[in-house]
Amino acid sequence: MTTATKEHQNLIAVTLNGPNDWDDHINMFEYGFKNFDTTVVLDKGKINNINQKYLKNHIYIKNKVVYSLTNDEKDKVTIEYQLLKSKKEWKDQKNIPEIVGKAVIYLDEQKLKTVPVYFKYAEMNEKKGWFNFFVKTFLIHIGVKNDG
Repeated sequence: MTTATKEHQNLIAVTLNGPNDWDDHINMFEYGFKNFDTTVVLDKGKINNINQKYLKNHIYIKNKVVYSLTNDEKDKVTIEYQLLKSKKEWKDQKNIPEIVGKAVIYLDEQKLKTVPVYFKYAEMNEKKGWFNFFVKTFLIHIGVKNDG
């Protein structure tokens, strides 16, 4: 078993009882680096183009999803967002759950991965400025939460 890294792409080669493991691994690495690129298939951050009343402009992905893909495969990746249906009690954002759905990543109609979709609460009336930053930092440092 050996590993190789090139331009942010990490590969692992494993052979069992091969007569020439070293050359086999080198050939495997050369093939992998030549034919595959590390590709971000779903970036972290805010999800746009969602029209659900209470979720619009408030949902996001926490971590980017990365796969090694060929150039042909890159065009075959699709993402489907499956979100919870909005409810009347969501008018108060405190009633909206942290996870409000999932993003399903497909490669040529084959499911690769599912990741949660998170809701970010709008922080209303939060005062900005150095003094408020200092007070908030001090309160956190001594163990007092924002709500007392």
